Amino acid sequence: PACLWMVGLSSPPTPAPQGAGTLLYAWCYGAASWAGTLALVALALHHARGYSAARRYVADASYWIYLAHLPLVMGLQLVASRFHAPWWIEYPLLLALAFALLLGSYHVLVRQTWLGAWLNGKRAVGTAPPRVAPVAA
Repeated sequence: PACLWMVGLSSPPTPAPQGAGTLLYAWCYGAASWAGTLALVALALHHARGYSAARRYVADASYWIYLAHLPLVMGLQLVASRFHAPWWIEYPLLLALAFALLLGSYHVLVRQTWLGAWLNGKRAVGTAPPRVAPVAA
């Protein structure tokens, strides 16, 4: 709110003049970014502390998704540029399609192959998930 109060809701936004106000704005913006990040981490620690096979699968796939997403997303954006849909329709559709294609390619091409062992290390087959001790509230 402090950042919005300083710059207002004018359209289009104008560059800030150099001075103490710019320094204060930069400090408020940085503090808000850190606070938001720490709040998300705290929420995740509070609500997602137990073992989840789905989270484990996505965590295993995350490195593959990181490596393979850029060319896929660029290609999908090229295809989407031919259509003239509003961004609020196009963005979620591209996100869902890219995520589905990346998880599917991970499952078929990476998970049980030499590439998966190379990217993520050898997987322990048939072992129970690690027990996580509950955190005292």
